[in-house]
Formats: sequence, structure tokens, C-alpha cells
Amino acid sequence: MPTPEQFDHYAVLRQRFEQFLRLFSLWQWLRETRFAPPNALRQGPELFSETLRTAMLGWLASLVDTRRNVVSAFKIWPLVFPHMSAEIEVTRLRVDRPFKALLQFRGTVAFHGSPNPRLLQEAKAAIQEPELITAIDSFMALGVKLLGQEEFVTGLQDHLRKVYAVA
Repeated sequence: MPTPEQFDHYAVLRQRFEQFLRLFSLWQWLRETRFAPPNALRQGPELFSETLRTAMLGWLASLVDTRRNVVSAFKIWPLVFPHMSAEIEVTRLRVDRPFKALLQFRGTVAFHGSPNPRLLQEAKAAIQEPELITAIDSFMALGVKLLGQEEFVTGLQDHLRKVYAVA
């Protein structure tokens, strides 16, 4: 059984994963409806869609980042869902290949920014790769599947109720 600290990490990851899913849903909706809210810049739906995509991909990069001292899906999921370890590892390997491009996008476009226009264009081009799109789809599908597995992890539901009652 996972430790209380591991459950805490999972609770943070779960909340951030749900936020990622909401960003993704909003981005998809904007793309499909081609809706642009009233705005001071009088910009159309394409720029709103691009802005949400940028935020969503930056958020995704933070979820799969495996550096020290971060809450990473691929660090905590196998500990909370050991019965799903093989599927988690397959998805991790799928995400691992385009991860460098995702991190570069987060650093140069999404959350930090680069004053170098060439780096901006390279990072934007890298996120169009089919391999990254497949990795995102795999990551989302696995995350949603694991949400459905929570009830089978002893003590997790009680822990989540306590954590979310405090938040």
C-alpha cells in the first residue's frame, strides 16, 4: 500500500491532471466552435485556441517532468497503481521520446519565453510532430483510466476526501 506522502503527491498530481483535462477540453471546444469571446484586442478564435493550446502543453510538460522535486505522473502512478505498472511504463516510453521537444516548448513558448524568434519557431514546429500527438493521446487515456481505478486502491478514496476537505 502506498504511504500517506505518496497519496499526498498523487492528490496534487490528480488535481493538476484534471486541470490539464479541462484546458484540453476548452481548447478542443474553441477549435470546434471557432468561438472568440469579446475581447479588447478584437482577436478571432484562432488566437484564443492557440493560447489555450500553449497553456495546455505547458501544463502537460509539468505533469510528465521527471526531474527531482517535482510531482510527476510517471514517478507516482506506479506507486499508487502497481497493478497498472506495465501500461504506465509503455505510456512513459511513448511520452519520453518527444519529451525534450515538450520541455523546450514549455521553456521557450509556454511559461518562460525566449527572445530568440528562431527558437520560438523551432519549438512551435516540434509540437506538431505526430509522435507528440500520439504521446498526448496515450497519456490522457491512461490518466483517465487510472482515475477509474482509484476505488480499487486501498485507502486512496479516504485519503483524497481528507486532502480535498482541507483544500
